[in-house]
Amino acid sequence: YTVTVSNGSCSVTSSAVVIVNVGINDHLLNQINVHPNPTNDIVIISSDDVLKVEVFDMQGQLVYECKKTNRIDLSPFATGVYSLRIQVSQGTVMRKVIKRN
Repeated sequence: YTVTVSNGSCSVTSSAVVIVNVGINDHLLNQINVHPNPTNDIVIISSDDVLKVEVFDMQGQLVYECKKTNRIDLSPFATGVYSLRIQVSQGTVMRKVIKRN
């Protein structure tokens, strides 16, 4: 890309800038899913690259945290909706999961 700035009869064009891999991380992050959903106990995160998972209740309170695993046991938690903040090497995604008894 280049940028051209004009002021009346004068204009200046910037040097060219090449942008590579735009949107690749977004595409990879969008492929991360949690299943089964709803669940009674264990959920699996569809990534082998999980660095950290944080589980939040609907009030936004952190109720559980773990590292380096794609399996989360929700059986100790009450029925409800939980948000998972999943950190992988490409970035961080949020996923909702329904916990039922």
